[in-house]
Parts: sequence; C-alpha cells; structure tokens
Amino acid sequence: MPIPIAAKFLAIARDIKSPDATPPATSASAPAKSAGPAVKPAAPPTVAQVADKIMDRFDKNDDQAISAAELNAVLDPKDKFARIDKMVANLLDKVDSSDDGLISKSEWMTALNRLDKNGDGYLSRPDFHHGLDSLIALVGSLPHHEIPPGG
Repeated sequence: MPIPIAAKFLAIARDIKSPDATPPATSASAPAKSAGPAVKPAAPPTVAQVADKIMDRFDKNDDQAISAAELNAVLDPKDKFARIDKMVANLLDKVDSSDDGLISKSEWMTALNRLDKNGDGYLSRPDFHHGLDSLIALVGSLPHHEIPPGG
C-alpha cells in the first residue's frame, strides 16, 4: 500500500508535466516508425512552472501564499493521518523564510531551486534521481545522504 502523502506528491508531479506533451500512440494497429521527423520528448517543467502549479493546487483562498491548513486540506482532506501535520509543520519551518506561517511563491522558488541539482532551471529526472529522497531533502527532515544521529 503506497504511503498516502507520497501518492499525493506523485500525483501532483504528474500534473506538472509540460502542457505541450503529446501521449504516444497506444493502438496495436499503429503503423511502424515512419521516416518522418522524430517526436521530441516533452521538456521538463521549469522551477517557475512547478512553483505556479503548487500555488494553483494549494492556494485555495488566492492570497498568493500557502498556509498549513491549505496544505493539509489537499494532502489529507479527511484528516486521517497525524504524521502529515508534523510533515507540513516541518515543511513550513524549512521553506517559510519570512516566518509568517505562510509559504509565498518566492519561498517555493527558493526551495525548488535547491532541488535543481544541475542548475539548469528545469526540474528534470536527473534532479530527482533519488526519488522521494529529494522531497525529503526539500522538507529538510533528514538532510540528503546524512546519517541520522545514532545510526
């Protein structure tokens, strides 16, 4: 059974895909490869596009900032998982640099730029080669590749 918060983050990541991406043909009767121009793979989303999608997804009151309540409303709408509250509080603590209890788009951009390992301005597969560890590193609950105390 997948971890609920991980499933939510993965669903959001799928929503972030570039809008100009075209799905491949799945028909069994599709013709063989033609000698025509090759279909270019969709470009990964930019850090700004990801920040925009996060704001669209979580900022329900359109105040250009995301609160813990707004994060919880999307990640755990039925309030079934106590751990999510702790994770959201930790995310706010690490990403909210202004200490106002809200995460603005610029604060998201700063946090997402930390995920952009190669510094190209896009969040591509190489930036997430450690999967959910990248998200854990963003939240800051365990610094990336650091051995936990006593471990």
